[in-house]
Amino acid sequence: MWQLLKDFLKTWHPSSYWHLAHKPMLDAYKYFLFIILVGFIGMILVGLPKFILIPDYLQAKMQNFDELNVDLDVKMNNPIVLTSREPEIVIDTTGQLNNVSKVMKYTHLFITNDTLYYKIFLKPKKLELSRYKDVLKEKKQYATAVYYLIIFSLPSILFVMLIIILIRYLVITHVTALLGFVLTRLAGYAIDFKTIFNSALYASTVMILPELILFPLLKPLFNVPIALFVILYIIVIVIECQKLKHRVHWGNM
Repeated sequence: MWQLLKDFLKTWHPSSYWHLAHKPMLDAYKYFLFIILVGFIGMILVGLPKFILIPDYLQAKMQNFDELNVDLDVKMNNPIVLTSREPEIVIDTTGQLNNVSKVMKYTHLFITNDTLYYKIFLKPKKLELSRYKDVLKEKKQYATAVYYLIIFSLPSILFVMLIIILIRYLVITHVTALLGFVLTRLAGYAIDFKTIFNSALYASTVMILPELILFPLLKPLFNVPIALFVILYIIVIVIECQKLKHRVHWGNM
């Protein structure tokens, strides 16, 4: 961990990349994953206040409706269980699952013909659906129910987000590194493949941390961190080329 923190400080100084670029590629990828994880946690913490305000946000949006009623007529021949390994939602209007306490032991949301059961901190609650046909009249309850549904789904949502973020930054860094490798070779500099790729992975710090941490607040600045990454990477590669040229010059003397 201490080494990762020292590497983090070095990534902000282009002149320090000569040492970073010659580290083993496995170390570079470990650092890359570390920065993504730190940025992801930072994004969650920064976005937490907005997440807490979701019920108020939903209630405010409901004001745009003059009338909003829910009147469902559902007929089923068998219950529906979503995510069978770890059931999150069970829907049954057939009456086959009549032991509510047993069902709520292994699920978070149980919907019957006239009642919605949900679990808050392991304690089951219920809503009589017949009382909540008028959504605008009961907007607070609907907003709260949607909020808890999001909370139940949050682990899956965060996992998918993390995978998408990882793929996104892998693509950006590797495409940039490939372009850097091709351009330096065309320019006549024989910088090795590891140096080019390690430099891209370490330079991604200036892109990943600001983009993820500020994403909940400054979405319009989405492309600025990418531009910073490209600029830093160009500076680093130019310095690497100059050092290589200097070493070749003195080696020929």
